[in-house]
Formats: sequence, C-alpha cells, structure tokens
Amino acid sequence: MKMTSNASNPPHLDCHLTIARAKNITCSKNDRLFIRYHLSTSDNMRSARLETREAASASDPSWNDHVHLECHGSAEDLGRQKVVFELRSRRGWGRSSSLLGRGEVAWGDALASTPDMSMERWVVMDREGKVGEGEIAMLLVGMKVGVPEKVGRRRIRCRRSLSECECEHGGCLGAEEDVFAFAALLVDVC
Repeated sequence: MKMTSNASNPPHLDCHLTIARAKNITCSKNDRLFIRYHLSTSDNMRSARLETREAASASDPSWNDHVHLECHGSAEDLGRQKVVFELRSRRGWGRSSSLLGRGEVAWGDALASTPDMSMERWVVMDREGKVGEGEIAMLLVGMKVGVPEKVGRRRIRCRRSLSECECEHGGCLGAEEDVFAFAALLVDVC
C-alpha cells in the first residue's frame, strides 16, 4: 500500500480491532474477567491503555467489543506497532485485578495477511495464572486496516463573540483542535 502525503495532509489509516472471546480459562465463578489492551502511540514510547467491559460469564467469557482507530502515519509505521492483550480477573468492586495471561499481535500481521488487510486469529495467552490442565488459554481477536474514503472538510470560522460562532455546539473558543496519534477513538459494543 502506498500513501502520499504532504505537511498539510498527513497519511492516516482506519484501524479496526475486535475482541471476541476467550477459551480454555479456568477460574472461580466469582471472578470477573476482562481484557486490558495496550496500543502503541506514534513515538513507540507510550501506549494507550483500554479495557473491555467485564464478561457476563467466567465459564465462557465473551466481549464482542469493537474499537475503531484513526491512526496517523504510514502503513509502514503502523506495521511496526503491536497490540498487547492482557486477560485479567477481578474479584469484588474496587479491587485491583490479577493478570491471567498475556499475548500480542503486530498490526503488520493484518497488513500482510490478505488483500483486504484483515485477519481473525486465536492469540495464545502466555500463562500468568491458572489455566486448564494441559490447555492453552486463547483470545479470539480480529484486526482490519483500511484507507479511509475522502471526506470533504468544512472549515469552521470562529468569531470573537460566542453568539457569532459558526460551530454546531456554540462553545467555540477559537482554538484549533489538538492532533493525536489516535485522533478518533470510538469504542462500540456490538
């Protein structure tokens, strides 16, 4: 994939991440399982940390969480980054969680997997806690990368008076929006 850019129009990609379910997990029925995942930022020095909601059942944990990211940078830059998944358990409200397993997937795997740059795979979770005897804990994830369709931009002009502001929310302060590595982070529960 080749993307062109200039200083006023940096390249960006639409990245979709789905966390479906886990299998081969042995835990107490009182355990509340969730996934914590870390997404690399553009400088690879920090990561954004997100969590799924807690699974309804510890015996058959599923989430079907979908995250849409607008990643600024080239496909080559994205291919060097990864997502780290942690299967975690929490007992009781307000308590800290314990790590059951950890696995990772590189965005480059999705970029190179198929012509439509998508994949679905069972990620092996390295043992950190209890798992079934002789079984390997696994997490089903999906990843897809695409080039967004061109969308026309409308420049909003802000006046000195809030009553003259042209933006929809009327709370404009006349400042430009900050641009982040993950500009749009939308979490939808399917």
